[in-house]
Amino acid sequence: MTPNDLTVIHASNDLPDWLAADENSGAISGTPSAVQAATSATITVTGTGNYTGSIDVMVSIEVLAYNIGDTGPAGGRIFYENANHATDGWRYLEAAPKVLANPD
Repeated sequence: MTPNDLTVIHASNDLPDWLAADENSGAISGTPSAVQAATSATITVTGTGNYTGSIDVMVSIEVLAYNIGDTGPAGGRIFYENANHATDGWRYLEAAPKVLANPD
């Protein structure tokens, strides 16, 4: 079965608001904004020819923690951790991973 054969994608239970099914591509994706407890769901796909399939999945989000001196998510060295990151919306400052030159 290819994504072109899909007619319905349905997720049971209450999936997080940020998680969505794309009926055109068949992809189930999203970007979380915070850590969350594990959530279980059943994903059901119906396709042409009366094909129906389902799978039980578990969705959970965890945050990778870095230490001062580690290589951070943007490739630079972590040099500061914001203790108030939960309310400020950012956690780490890191040095640029390479020298940035002025193009002029």
